[in-house]
Amino acid sequence: MSFDPLDFAIHIVNIVILFLILRVLVYKPVLKFMRGREARIANELKAAADMGREAAALKDEYGAKLAAAEDDARDILRDGTNKAAAAAEEIVGAAKAEAVKITDEAKELSERERHAAVAGMKDNIADLAVSLAGKILQREVTAEDNRAAVDEFFSSVDKGAL
Repeated sequence: MSFDPLDFAIHIVNIVILFLILRVLVYKPVLKFMRGREARIANELKAAADMGREAAALKDEYGAKLAAAEDDARDILRDGTNKAAAAAEEIVGAAKAEAVKITDEAKELSERERHAAVAGMKDNIADLAVSLAGKILQREVTAEDNRAAVDEFFSSVDKGAL
């Protein structure tokens, strides 16, 4: 193998020309493309980081809103329970008042019926006493005499025995 300096110089020139052509046609566009891609990726990473921060802020905000909603729900439940207890107390109070009223009415009715029964019994006893006295005496006794005697008898009984 022989070394020819002219061939060597031609190869060196070819390599330099090829380098310059490749640099202009390939390297600069590829370098421009790579820088653009790098800028796009950096922008996308920045946007993703911003979105992450926004998502974290939204998460915190929604967590606070959820906690506030839970507090509101507890307050509403507590208010409902208190209102139900107050309504129950009111109903129980009304029921007790109604029971007292019914008991008082029953006592009053019982007292009226007792008085009516006593009055009815007075009349029956008076009639029986008059009839018996009439048979015993064999004379006629007037109704006014009978009433006076019966009233006197029951007034003495009411004072002493009843």
